Amino acid sequence: MKKLLITGDSYCASKNPKSWTNILADRLNAELTLAGAVSASLYYAYDNLIRLDDNHDYIVTLVTNPGRLSTLEAPYVSNQYSAKHYRAKAEEANDHKLYLKYKSAEMYYENLVNSNFDEFVHDMILQKLEEYFKNRNGIIYPNFKMSRYPSEYFTMLDVTDACFSRYFKKDNYNFYTELFQKSFETGNVINHSTIECQELIADHFYQLITIQKSNITIDDFRNLKLNDSYEYYFTPR
Repeated sequence: MKKLLITGDSYCASKNPKSWTNILADRLNAELTLAGAVSASLYYAYDNLIRLDDNHDYIVTLVTNPGRLSTLEAPYVSNQYSAKHYRAKAEEANDHKLYLKYKSAEMYYENLVNSNFDEFVHDMILQKLEEYFKNRNGIIYPNFKMSRYPSEYFTMLDVTDACFSRYFKKDNYNFYTELFQKSFETGNVINHSTIECQELIADHFYQLITIQKSNITIDDFRNLKLNDSYEYYFTPR
């Protein structure tokens, strides 16, 4: 049986059988190894790629944005907001050890963060990924727009926006962002996308892997028939 390895952040973190990652593995008739974590850094994705790749037939590594803390074990922190959010949850749960970790992360973003350094490290890891993928049947795919990959294809965030922006006003984007931090996965949201679009995402990557070009566009996601109810998607489990 062939083997598929997927590494990245929350866009591939779900173990739900209906997730695009499992659908893709089924279509490739491949055993799936999945290493994705909510708020994980690009270094996390790269480290798991190097450690877990045991001559996999197919590989997908999703590229997150710079600035995430490069920890290899939970808790993972993506920005100041997530540090505050998880610090508050740890405080509520009276978990002093986790509270100190998240409080430290929050103070780092408030006082020590260096965006130029973060971008430099991010670029160095991308170079390492590109070298690794030269002779492999794999895909480096951006979750967010970045100048290094002026791809003809949409990003994973584009898929999220195509599915969910209809439920929000553009002047309320902060609430939109907060909602996705809190509701990474509900009964009908998987990997920041609707349950209906998982098949399309899997199709997109299947084509990229097998024929190196996809005929799926972002309009295919915008035109998906979705439930009209906000609560259908955004009621946490």
